[in-house]
Amino acid sequence: MNAVVRPFRWLGSRSLVRSLRFRLVLLVLLASLPSFALLFLTASQQREDAVAAGQDESRRLARLVAANQSDVASQIETVLVATAGLLGDTADGCGERLQRLIAPATTPLEGTAGPDLRVEGATFTQVVVLNDDLSVSCAGLAGGGLRSEEDSALAANALAGGRLVTGNLRTSSAGTLVITYAMPVPPEDGVGEDDEAGRVIVATLEVFALNRFAVEANLPRDSFIMIFNEDAVLEQRYPSRGNVQTGDSLIGTPVVDDTIGLPAPENAEEEPDDEIDGEEFVFGIDEFWRPGPEGGLSLSHAMVGFPESVVVQRADDKFNENLGKLGIAAIVALVAAWVGADLFIGRDAETRKGQVRDFYHAFSTGAVDDLDQIIGPGYVDRSLGTGQAGGVDGLRQNVAAFRTAFPQGQIIVRELIAEHDKVVARVTLSGTHVADYFDVAPSGKHVVADGVETFRFLHGMVVESWSMFGELRQRDKSLEAPVPASTDTPGLVSRLFRRKQRASRAG
Repeated sequence: MNAVVRPFRWLGSRSLVRSLRFRLVLLVLLASLPSFALLFLTASQQREDAVAAGQDESRRLARLVAANQSDVASQIETVLVATAGLLGDTADGCGERLQRLIAPATTPLEGTAGPDLRVEGATFTQVVVLNDDLSVSCAGLAGGGLRSEEDSALAANALAGGRLVTGNLRTSSAGTLVITYAMPVPPEDGVGEDDEAGRVIVATLEVFALNRFAVEANLPRDSFIMIFNEDAVLEQRYPSRGNVQTGDSLIGTPVVDDTIGLPAPENAEEEPDDEIDGEEFVFGIDEFWRPGPEGGLSLSHAMVGFPESVVVQRADDKFNENLGKLGIAAIVALVAAWVGADLFIGRDAETRKGQVRDFYHAFSTGAVDDLDQIIGPGYVDRSLGTGQAGGVDGLRQNVAAFRTAFPQGQIIVRELIAEHDKVVARVTLSGTHVADYFDVAPSGKHVVADGVETFRFLHGMVVESWSMFGELRQRDKSLEAPVPASTDTPGLVSRLFRRKQRASRAG
């Protein structure tokens, strides 16, 4: 226990710690702590609110992304169904009709009839009609045909299943994102509905709906949108990144693994990691369905990620602003405490000097009642005269003896110096010596004696004193220094303050 208390005792013994300036500064710092604590608690709550708001916004955008992608797939299916219905049972005008899908204009080609077959967010780059042996029946572009084995496989699946199928999103040689659809053409007139279709439309489209959506959504800085399928294969990403390409596997990304239901590694944390490339993100995820490569529907996921640092930036900026304001206020308070300490010390020093003057006034007038307001309990006089009692009673005895020995005498204050808890007085005893004064026989002459006395204060009262006077000598006006004019006489405010202080002590 002593080992714990010893450092505090040592610290308390330092003069700096005991100084009024240190105490005032420490008081200001302690008073500021609740404000700083409240600021940090408020900032923490604001960050949590910002993250929650970012979570809601990311989920909202993820729902919109899923709806957008589902709508694009529905539009493509609708256009292909309409196109298949327009082809008829002959190849007459087939190429012209297919060209309508590829034409960049937003209106039907001149001289053609029928609806405007356009898809918001995608553009047809090639459309061909294949026979059941996968030979080209007609094409939207001269010399057009199948571009890959995947397209041939899709056409075969569409013919075999009699329904719309779609391939995987991929990056074209031009660096654009493309996807291929295969749609069976309805049987010719007179053929039963259960018979297999004899032809199939294979359409390749450049897809940019996600990019357009992201631009219009005005995503926060460094945010991203990803679309991946149920096998965790990346289908689309905005903005694109060089090290992440369409078709790459995202398995191993904690948030993706958690979304598709993959079991976490044994050494993984209970909560899925929200980091991607070392950056904390706030995620919103939704799902949607679109036609799959084998027919039927395929599940995909839309993910929107906001960097947490961006989400909480406003909260952090507000915290920094408030912290700066509070810091300035604290600095001003500390400076005020530092300067105020000087004022208090100065005022306290002047108060103590005034008490010492009152102390000597008692010797000049015999008014010993004022001593009770100056001398504190347990007072010790370190320079007792012969036969003088201790404490305040000894002072009263001293005053009475002085007034008897020097009826018109006084103790003239030459100089007062206040430092820390002490006041040093340079004084002169002056008066006609007519009676014995502590074993000093009277001379009947006007005598003087110079002295230095030290008073120690505690709680505003004198608790200890030391006195040193020279021998009484006959007054020599030619050698006597004039009494300096008082330059530090207390003003009205100081006198009122001292009177109030005395009244409070008396109470």
